[in-house]
Amino acid sequence: WRSMEIEKIAPISRGAATAFVLKETDQLVISGRP
Repeated sequence: WRSMEIEKIAPISRGAATAFVLKETDQLVISGRP
């Protein structure tokens, strides 16, 4: 049952990590604009 829990959580944390990276990238792009 534990692997089922991990499968449930993994996509969420993966999505959160992706969103975080995208947000950080946006910040860099915005601050890099003249």
